[in-house]
Amino acid sequence: MLDYALYYLNIGWTVIPIHGKKPIFDQWQKEVSTEDKIRAWFGSKNSDYNIGIVTGKSSGIVVIDVDNDEGMQHLKQYIGTKPMAIVNTGGGGHHYYFKAPREDVPNKVRMLPGVDVRGESGMVVVPPSIHASGKQYTWAEGSVDLQNLPEMPRALLQLVTADSHKPLTGADWQTEVTEGNRDAEMTRRAGKLFRAGMPAEEIVDILNSWNASHCTPPLPLSQIKKIVASIAKRQVPEPELVSGQTPEEYFKVYNFEDTLKKYGLQETTWSIFGWLPEATCGLVVAPPANYKTWLLLDLAVSMATGKPFLGKYRVEKPGAVLLVQQEDPFPMLFSRIGVIMNIGEPTERGDEFIVPKAPSFPPIYWHTDKLLNFDNPKSVEGLRNAISTIRPKLIIIDPLYSTISSKDYMAEGAQSMLALKQIRDEFGCSFMIAHHTVKRGDAEGREGLWGSQFLNAWLESGWQIRPSKTDTNAIRIKRHFKSSAIPTTMKINFDINNWSFQAHTEEVPGDDEITLDYDDKPAPGTPKKPIGKTGAEIMRRAMGAPTARKNT
Repeated sequence: MLDYALYYLNIGWTVIPIHGKKPIFDQWQKEVSTEDKIRAWFGSKNSDYNIGIVTGKSSGIVVIDVDNDEGMQHLKQYIGTKPMAIVNTGGGGHHYYFKAPREDVPNKVRMLPGVDVRGESGMVVVPPSIHASGKQYTWAEGSVDLQNLPEMPRALLQLVTADSHKPLTGADWQTEVTEGNRDAEMTRRAGKLFRAGMPAEEIVDILNSWNASHCTPPLPLSQIKKIVASIAKRQVPEPELVSGQTPEEYFKVYNFEDTLKKYGLQETTWSIFGWLPEATCGLVVAPPANYKTWLLLDLAVSMATGKPFLGKYRVEKPGAVLLVQQEDPFPMLFSRIGVIMNIGEPTERGDEFIVPKAPSFPPIYWHTDKLLNFDNPKSVEGLRNAISTIRPKLIIIDPLYSTISSKDYMAEGAQSMLALKQIRDEFGCSFMIAHHTVKRGDAEGREGLWGSQFLNAWLESGWQIRPSKTDTNAIRIKRHFKSSAIPTTMKINFDINNWSFQAHTEEVPGDDEITLDYDDKPAPGTPKKPIGKTGAEIMRRAMGAPTARKNT
């Protein structure tokens, strides 16, 4: 027994002593084997310990446990005919050994009828341990070298990982679990309940109730609490490797020459010259009620339709836009979109108002549930999945404060926002995020305007908006780009009424004034208020919905 245990240690497996199939101490999943420990456990002539091996990445193995002939019939279609390492358990069953893949393989009871899986933080009994029947565990004749285990066939790997993220079903709660599988099953169920958003206290109660009626014998409550606490610590996932990617490919490094070729000789490319570099991360910073939303909506319409931004600046590469709006009411936003698209004034015809028809729906996608939170990995992954699906050129997020719940808002928030740069690098999109500052707006200097040195370090592009010092009906703007020295000053007169949006722009060297003359009065002959209950109704009709009568 000692010789076998030392051999398993020398090939890199994690060895633990067990009574029958039960580890002799708690926290065995975290055990670090050493020669001294193994000699103490198995060196005595009076030792009656069996040898257990911790499966998963700890030992670099995954084991398929087949209990009977029925299980063998089910497994045959997945394992192929290549040589592999097989253990005869002494009780009529067999263990099939495979090299652990990159992704975690969960422990599963009855993955197929008569077939279990021993994966991450699982345990398996190895030769020459003694089975409960009195027979020894033995390596089957023709088993391969344990240092050169085969990789799991693709079909089998897909099977063992297929439902690792699916919720628990009613059948799961009827499963009977025996002593050797209790910890693994508790761990699996705790992970699924955490992913479903359940708090730890409720998970402990649910698992303890199931434990009492379906585990033989039941685990102590203290052990269930330890398992739940351990899973809770792992709820912020580590970055995953893309399928087929090696660790070296995941964290690449380049020498100076290659880095220069990749980045140093490139010129800035623009989605909108002077306003939006291609594939950038930026902020639009302003105190409340300073036309920030109008500018962002015009930016969204321009990128989505190719319409010149502010009526003048050509969109070089138009594309879809994702608008994550978590503050303003959507009827108001749709009303402004209609104005920016210059849908035009409704006309009266008899007892109906006719809304001009817009050319087509712009490819602007909306997130309306207000669920984006950079502190929540699931939320960020949801954003990434949406971007992967619709492939927008621009993502506008408004406002920043609604997406961060960290206690240290600026430091931790800016750090969690680094995920956006990873998404940007993967998909080549741009992010522009609206950020509120204090109403006074009297802080000057780049750091003061952004509000934080951490956000200042994160951003690559930005528009700073402040009230004019001399005109109560105007704002001033500065543009900053880390990749370009584009002039930072602009004067713009906006002519906005209920039915039209126009901008008259003029670059003014040395002058940082933008004047926005917001005309809130309807043009002569137009109704005082938009027709219909809301601006959203105007947009709905403009896009082809039936017209409404005046009395509705």
